[in-house]
Amino acid sequence: MHRVEQYCDLGRSFIEDVNTLKAEDGFIPVDPESQHIAKNLVKDVLDEPFIVVCPYAANLHKGQNKEWPYWNDFIESYEGRAILGVVAKGDKARFQKEYPGKPVIAADLPITAAVMRLADCVLTNDSGAMHLASFFGAPVLGLFGVTDANETRPWHGNYLTSHEAEWVRVEEVVTYLNQNHFPTVMK
Repeated sequence: MHRVEQYCDLGRSFIEDVNTLKAEDGFIPVDPESQHIAKNLVKDVLDEPFIVVCPYAANLHKGQNKEWPYWNDFIESYEGRAILGVVAKGDKARFQKEYPGKPVIAADLPITAAVMRLADCVLTNDSGAMHLASFFGAPVLGLFGVTDANETRPWHGNYLTSHEAEWVRVEEVVTYLNQNHFPTVMK
């Protein structure tokens, strides 16, 4: 059972009329002001189609790092679209140090969600950023290694795991991005 389903079942015990609790078909809306701010933030750093990368994961999984170990290789070599880092405010300096010259945005939650929705793809670890992108309707691709994708995959969106190694390789991610037309459902 996916964690979203587990939390939904838990929440049912707090609702008097269980029949009112339904699975949502849509996404969490983003207010027009946040959308406007997001468009301007992106326009300030990029003037071309882009993907968002969210390379950080704050929590460990059973003592193991959930961050995809190939971020540096991917960010330095990917040429399919411009890359925009989207990180928590506390990670902005880390991103700038690790990926000098790559644009990065660190904003409040609604603005971050709006930036993600403008991207052709949001590439992320199994992290809060992945779930944020998923629930706000951004085209997300989650990268899994040490966590169980059956339990924590993006509720809406796609994900990659490896059957041959602990982590999916850069080549597999690039192949996926090249073979899948970039969805633009939320522009």
